[in-house]
Amino acid sequence: MTTVFLEFKAKPGLGNGLVGKLKEILPDTRSYDGNQSVDVYQQADDPDTCIIHSQWDSQGHWEKYMAWREETGVLSAFVEALEGPPSIRFFNKTDA
Repeated sequence: MTTVFLEFKAKPGLGNGLVGKLKEILPDTRSYDGNQSVDVYQQADDPDTCIIHSQWDSQGHWEKYMAWREETGVLSAFVEALEGPPSIRFFNKTDA
């Protein structure tokens, strides 16, 4: 299993709107092949800063999902509302 942390900063004042849009589209993410879970967190003192925490069967499943989001145009619309590129980090669970 792969855990993905995607952190982004929306353009000033757009954070709540992006979270609202995510609320609309995340049901499709949750039912997408390979997705185990997805949660969105807003920074307590800055609602324009958010983290999407998701778990996938593999990084390949996440990459396939992101390609689909790019094909549908959702990804480019999302990125246009950001101050800059998001930070994306992948982690694999250990047996420790």
